[in-house]
Amino acid sequence: MSDMGPSDFRRLTNAMEQAGFEIELNRSGHWQVSRDGKVVGNLPSGSGSDWRSWRNALAALKRNTGFEWRPKQPRRREHSTA
Repeated sequence: MSDMGPSDFRRLTNAMEQAGFEIELNRSGHWQVSRDGKVVGNLPSGSGSDWRSWRNALAALKRNTGFEWRPKQPRRREHSTA
C-alpha cells in the first residue's frame, strides 16, 4: 500500500462500518474509530502521502480489535518458462 487514495479510504471505512465500527472526524482532522461506544483507534488525516502512518494505524487496529483490511493473499507460485 503505497498511497491511500480517496477510493481506498472509502472502501476501508465501508468495510469497517460493515464490521460494526463507527468512524467520525474529530476536531484535529483525524478519523476516530470506535466500537460499542469505546474508542479503539484512529486513522490519519485525509492526506495519504505518508504510507507508513496508514500501515501503522491499520496494524494498531488489527492488534486492538482483530480487524484486518485486505488480508494477505497467499502468494502465487510463478512458473518459469525455461
